Amino acid sequence: MENVLRKAGIKMTLKAENLKERFFSKKKGSQTLDWIVIALIVAVIGGILFVLLKTKMPELFNTIFDKITSVITA
Repeated sequence: MENVLRKAGIKMTLKAENLKERFFSKKKGSQTLDWIVIALIVAVIGGILFVLLKTKMPELFNTIFDKITSVITA
């Protein structure tokens, strides 16, 4: 059992080292582009959810919006 755990630990360590090397070997511009793409995807999904919530459940949207504005103005 200890042998299996030791081998699993070695595999996880090697995987982590490989991920670290891949992360640092990428160019900075490529990392920036990755983050821009992720931010764009999140914004699109957020916009779709906003429209769905606004059109399908307006009373829930108004309740959430009122609570947010009361916290901001408090």
